[in-house]
Amino acid sequence: MPMGRPMQRVYDVATEMSKKHLATDFSCEHAVQVHHEDRTKYWFVNAFAMLYYDKEHGDEGACEFPGEWLMVFTEHHGHHVFHLDEIESWAPWKQQEFKKHPDYPPYNFRCLDCNNEMIELTQFLEGSGCPSCGEASDRIEKINK
Repeated sequence: MPMGRPMQRVYDVATEMSKKHLATDFSCEHAVQVHHEDRTKYWFVNAFAMLYYDKEHGDEGACEFPGEWLMVFTEHHGHHVFHLDEIESWAPWKQQEFKKHPDYPPYNFRCLDCNNEMIELTQFLEGSGCPSCGEASDRIEKINK
């Protein structure tokens, strides 16, 4: 099945990272679990996850995480990309820090109620507040000036 342009662009970045051996942090004790919004559960063994921000994301409409993607690199089964809006949850299986792509920008806004941090103000849904806790959008502060 063909990918949309944004997903293909992010997949190409992941492919390039694999070709250049920039994504080679595999451990037999690490795995990544991803729960898709359609209730599909993915379990990647000998894998690690990396967040990626696509600066060319454009207007994605009513999107909580515009431009934010999760890349999963596996030792034997290639790499996979997921848009953060299409995932219910994800987590590394063993306690490990997830990585961020070197181009991933700093978080610019924080919800004062739950401390959820976001890159763009549009991620705090207009009229409905913070997507994590639902508090009003007037409880948001700019953290990178």
